[in-house]
Amino acid sequence: GGLFRVWSWTQYCAMASKLELKHEKLPAGILLCGGNPLLDIAANVDQAFLEKYFVKANDAILFGEKRTGIYEDLAKNYRVEYVAGGSAQNTARVAAWLLGQPNVVRYVGCVGSDDYAKTLEAAARADGVDTYYMHVSNGPTGTCAVCLTGKDRVLIANLSAANEYQIDHILPAENAKLLADAQVFYYSGFF
Repeated sequence: GGLFRVWSWTQYCAMASKLELKHEKLPAGILLCGGNPLLDIAANVDQAFLEKYFVKANDAILFGEKRTGIYEDLAKNYRVEYVAGGSAQNTARVAAWLLGQPNVVRYVGCVGSDDYAKTLEAAARADGVDTYYMHVSNGPTGTCAVCLTGKDRVLIANLSAANEYQIDHILPAENAKLLADAQVFYYSGFF
């Protein structure tokens, strides 16, 4: 019993498909998510690439001085895929996919004022998420190098602007509507 129930991913997907949510028209902005938005820069790499940046298979680490240039290296020398990432934004993307309707999932977080922010917003919107990013000029958009090596992956996150979110962003009337429209809220614990 109780107010909350913990669902496994399999149970959740089974429940969502039984409800046939794709057939019921949901109100705009019913789900509001927030967290640290990251632009995932994903590519298949070799062992030499991992060694160059002092990482090993299945590391999940923060960007540091030893990894300077990794994002540029990936973009220049590998076939990369740009994906809207970060825990809460990934959840928003999956929810949008499950619900299958436009304008029902919204996302807030902080990004830089750079080309990565534009790429991130385009990727999130392509996945059905309406973004309401706060833009700052004191740091680049957060990124995550997703280095794939066969069945293993390495995650190297540079949170940067993602750490700069301020609650004042949601308070002006144009953004306060996000709170008023939402019936379900999802915010990551890292936010």
